[in-house]
Amino acid sequence: NDMSIALFWRSDNAYAKLDFEASTFDNANEYVTWDNPFPTTVSGVNYPTRGRTSLAPSNTYQRFGLSGGLNNLPLNSSLSLQLDSATSKQDNDLMSYSFNENSVVNTPLPRSSAEAQIDITNYSIKASSKPMDKLNVSLEFRNYTTDNKTPMDTFIYIPLDSGVTQDGIDGGHALNNLPVDHSRTDMGANLAYKLLTTTTLKVGYLNEVMERSYREVAKTIEDRISAGVSHKFGIGNLRVNYTSSSRKIDGHYEEAAVYDAYHSPEYVAGQNPATAFDDHPLMRKYDIAARDRTKTGVSLSVWPSAALCGSFSYSAIEDKYGESEMGLTSSK
Repeated sequence: NDMSIALFWRSDNAYAKLDFEASTFDNANEYVTWDNPFPTTVSGVNYPTRGRTSLAPSNTYQRFGLSGGLNNLPLNSSLSLQLDSATSKQDNDLMSYSFNENSVVNTPLPRSSAEAQIDITNYSIKASSKPMDKLNVSLEFRNYTTDNKTPMDTFIYIPLDSGVTQDGIDGGHALNNLPVDHSRTDMGANLAYKLLTTTTLKVGYLNEVMERSYREVAKTIEDRISAGVSHKFGIGNLRVNYTSSSRKIDGHYEEAAVYDAYHSPEYVAGQNPATAFDDHPLMRKYDIAARDRTKTGVSLSVWPSAALCGSFSYSAIEDKYGESEMGLTSSK
């Protein structure tokens, strides 16, 4: 079920909007079960006669939004604001550790239901100005942040529901659920200058800061510079763009950070730090690795007649991961 409502207000020099949306999803079938068509005893392991897995959980979502702006400011300027606050929840009952009558469960679930909740805030501000007939300038700021309020607990799983005795808190199957969060902050500026009546030059800069929890890198900073030119001619429009960006790691790449977070402290304490990680120490996950990127693009649109039009576009991206010694080190 989805519902939304909005209120608008506008004058000659200002406008505002207040909106609300809500969504509910109710799944009457929380899980599905099936008969095991394979032998239930293999090499002394007693697998269950039936299997079970959860389905999409019932959940709710709601968002409040407020936006507005001012026009006709000095230097032919305008200002716009956007603020959103959202919450998503789900609290389905958790399934038991095992569906196998041969399993021995000594430690119960740490909680009976998901108690999952994540709050989201998103706000932005943009200022645009046209101080000269041929010049347009804009400044932007945006922040998107999650606040994951789901409790973090240790769950002692029974692997493959294999009818064994449950591990202790210091075992390899004692794992924590991770309430992952992230925050992204963008700050940028763009400039467009009309060189000729039919030709416009554009340049831009963007600074992106990403902060993540429960990742090998807590913070990355990326700087992006772009330039482009567009030209209108009799029957069409030609655009050429170029972007260069560089992403850096703020701090160090901690290959054991996630491993230490999702295993129980008791298990981690008994491991050799030299081997207690998931990936090879020299490998880097590409979305958080230091990276230099270049992107070029060209597009052409033509309309030789009112009844006929056509377009062509081409782009190329080259990535280099200069600090990655193994795995993905470059791509095109």
